[in-house]
Amino acid sequence: MVAAGRAVQRLWLEATRAGVALQPWTVSTLQLLRLEAFGGEGFTSGERAEVARMGGLLRAAFDVPATATPVFVFRLFTAPRGAYGARRQPWEWLTTIQEAQ
Repeated sequence: MVAAGRAVQRLWLEATRAGVALQPWTVSTLQLLRLEAFGGEGFTSGERAEVARMGGLLRAAFDVPATATPVFVFRLFTAPRGAYGARRQPWEWLTTIQEAQ
């Protein structure tokens, strides 16, 4: 997963340099990972069945074998710079720094 994250970061940075927008659609892959790697912990039996069905469609659409784990789905498109930018809070808003005692 760490290697996949690094690859996605490189892809995203290259897309940005090339003026191409990248929109992640990862909820499907994260749910499939939760089902396959963690036994669907927290899902109802109906949700497990639906995620398994969706996973089959995802694998078929992208020709991903059952032995591989889909990690990241995204779309690439062109857009005016800043047209779809994320509204992020500054990192300080989410982080607390405390001196060691």
